[in-house]
Formats: sequence, C-alpha cells, structure tokens
Amino acid sequence: KRVKYEKDEKNTRAKPGAVMIAIRAQVPIQPAYISGKIGFMRKITVSYGKPIYLDKYYGEKLSVEELQSITDIMMQDIRKLKK
Repeated sequence: KRVKYEKDEKNTRAKPGAVMIAIRAQVPIQPAYISGKIGFMRKITVSYGKPIYLDKYYGEKLSVEELQSITDIMMQDIRKLKK
C-alpha cells in the first residue's frame, strides 16, 4: 500500500538530529534539495548548496532550542535550492 503525505514545506520543521550529529562529529552539513516524483524509473533532480560549517559550535553544550534554531536556518538554505 502506498502512503501519501502532504508537502507543506512552509510549516514543516525538521528535527535537530542531523545538526546535533554534525556538531558532535565535527563535520559540515551538505544541503540538498530533491525535486521530481520519487519512484521506480522516475526522473528526479538533486540540487546541492554550499556546505554549512558548524565549527563555531564544536565542543559547545547546546540546548534543544539552540539546535532547533540552527536546524531552522539549515532548512531555509535547503528551501532556497528549490528551482
């Protein structure tokens, strides 16, 4: 059974897990936007942005709110990649 979901990009908030892992691993995040219909033998386009460097947060103890704020900024960068 195929699951349908609503794409409401403006009201969708990403969870801060990727940011938390990137900070702990001390690596940048590579933003990417996937467009097109995802499925078998369907054409998709992947747009890549500039890496997001989080080195100013390395070694910091960040609250969930701070991680969410960084995540929201990351998602703004990803949404800018939409063509």
